[in-house]
Amino acid sequence: MKTRSRSYVFRLTVLAMMVSAEVGCIMAAPRNNTIADRIDSLNVRVDNIEREAAFMKKEQQIVDKSLHRIDEHTEKNYAAVSNQIASSSHIISAWGIAISVLSAFLTLFGIAFGYYINRMWKKINEMQQNATQLMSDWDRKMAEISEEQQRVSATQGEIVKLQNKINTDAAQIDKNLQEGEKQLETLQELYGNFRENSSKIYTHLRREETKYLLTRLEEIPEDIANICDSLLSRTLEASDFAYVLNGYHNLIQRYLDMTQMKSVQELRLANSSFRKKEDLYLIVFAQHFLRQAILEDDLREVIRNGFARLISCYYKNDAEQSTKDLKAGVAQLEPDLRMSILKDYTKALSESKFANFKELYEILVGDMEMDEMISLWDRVIGEEKNAICFTEVCLAILLQNRPESDKIEPMQKYITDAQAQH
Repeated sequence: MKTRSRSYVFRLTVLAMMVSAEVGCIMAAPRNNTIADRIDSLNVRVDNIEREAAFMKKEQQIVDKSLHRIDEHTEKNYAAVSNQIASSSHIISAWGIAISVLSAFLTLFGIAFGYYINRMWKKINEMQQNATQLMSDWDRKMAEISEEQQRVSATQGEIVKLQNKINTDAAQIDKNLQEGEKQLETLQELYGNFRENSSKIYTHLRREETKYLLTRLEEIPEDIANICDSLLSRTLEASDFAYVLNGYHNLIQRYLDMTQMKSVQELRLANSSFRKKEDLYLIVFAQHFLRQAILEDDLREVIRNGFARLISCYYKNDAEQSTKDLKAGVAQLEPDLRMSILKDYTKALSESKFANFKELYEILVGDMEMDEMISLWDRVIGEEKNAICFTEVCLAILLQNRPESDKIEPMQKYITDAQAQH
């Protein structure tokens, strides 16, 4: 019976060690809040088991003490019985019955205690299974967490790559911006240069266009009808006179060849188309090249005869420039021819819309010798009765430079008579 009690104690000890080991494993494992709650519950159960085991141990101790006392009493009884066997068979029988009852009681107690131990063992096994399930769930959760960490790591890797790409793109953008700023500075510099040189560029382009028009005029002299306005609206250089002169000569030759006429005079009288185109050439000569044209023998008379018509095409600035050019051109001719041309030009001015523009007459006679000016005046008033402004200019110059001249009174009388007539 003592051995049996020790076996029960041994079993309880083993159970307690196993439960402690399981609980230690559970406590050692990583946990989250849910697993911690379950482990706390398991700890509570283990505490209950330990209390029950302590209680059972106390009961076992009580039983052991009882058994010990029974053993001592039994030994005493055995000794008494052995001493009184002969005379105390009835007492022995009674004690045997008592012992049997006690043994039965102890047997029932052992069965009950064993049932209790088995029940506790099943609960511990159930707790162990629950703990195993919790550990399995924990492992599964940890695996899921690990996978999630791997996905997070992969995502972080992608984020790092994306960040690197963003940094690379940002660096490229910065580089492009710097290049763009440099290009903008270059464009601004070019624009500044263009603004500074725009007039030069425009003049150059205009000049190239003028060269093209003049070259075309040489090749197709009849195109003066389309080119004349363009030539009149721009400034031509002295070297351009050759292009226009060649075009004019080519026009004459083509019309002579086409009409089979023998002279230009005959062509002017018979062909109105030629006259119109010739007039356009003469307008260009008069506006841009009067100094050179007046020196050409084949142009001089045509221009002299057309002074009135040509001056009517002038604007004020054209009239001033052409007057200067004429004055410079005739200066290279012999005196009589020069005075004759100036007379014709002055008469044409006096009959034109510029009749009262003193600036034009001052250009003509402002720097003349007094005798030459007086000679020109005599020529003009001999054929022109309306040269009032011209006479006023000559009179003012004469009064300033030769106040004793006998031409002062005739000039004053001319002015008075002309004004009276008007």
